[in-house]
Amino acid sequence: MNCVKCGHPNDRDARFCESCGANLQTETGTHPNPVLSKEEAAAAASTTAGQTGSSQAYIEKTKTVSKQYFSYFLTALKNPVQAAANTGKENFINGIITIVLFALMIPLMSYFALKSAFSSYNSGWFSPDISFGAVVIKPLFILLIILALVVLIIFGAVKLGKSSAGFLDVLARFGTFLVVPASFFVIALIISLIGSYSFVFFLLLGLTAFSFVIPLIIYSYKKQSNGGLDAFYSILLSYIAIAIVFMIISDAALENIEEMLDMMNPFGF
Repeated sequence: MNCVKCGHPNDRDARFCESCGANLQTETGTHPNPVLSKEEAAAAASTTAGQTGSSQAYIEKTKTVSKQYFSYFLTALKNPVQAAANTGKENFINGIITIVLFALMIPLMSYFALKSAFSSYNSGWFSPDISFGAVVIKPLFILLIILALVVLIIFGAVKLGKSSAGFLDVLARFGTFLVVPASFFVIALIISLIGSYSFVFFLLLGLTAFSFVIPLIIYSYKKQSNGGLDAFYSILLSYIAIAIVFMIISDAALENIEEMLDMMNPFGF
């Protein structure tokens, strides 16, 4: 009989494979003949090896991407203006990662701050329920939509300045400038985990740094192009458009805040 693992031919009454040592009785069960031929066993072994190789390749690729992003993050943190000037569409994946990280930090620190603030009420007649979905997931999607619209507005302002930059270029540069505000948010999140309200200071620093991102991007592209709308008016129009977006989306944000307050209301009104 042929071994179902390696395909090596063995005597019919053999109990173990002469090649790989597999238990032939266990592998073949009650069937006297092998289930797989030598060629089929070799093909199965090749498929298993291919799957293992694919998994290892995926793991190695993930490690490589992580190392590249960490290097990108440190470079942008050290010299944000210079790093952004050298950033193109080839870095748009890093930009997306930074944007998601930035958007995730605010609801996460809010969640942990609320958990810490109401931890003393987890026993007794007042036991507030802090929903992760309402405090983190929903605001995350809202913030991602807002940031996507902000990038689109910045792209429109850049095109008004007669720049040849594409949308992915603007997205990548936006993500690079967002590294510094995201760093402040990470620090604020860590502080919120230990229950200290000083995280608000770093939150405000992050928001202040974010306010410089829009003019820096528009001005950086304007320096590389001639003609078109002046950078001052491009920045002004961008802020007007962003203010309109905030007014439109504020209803959804207010509903989310009301839902959070309802969850923490011990009296139900």
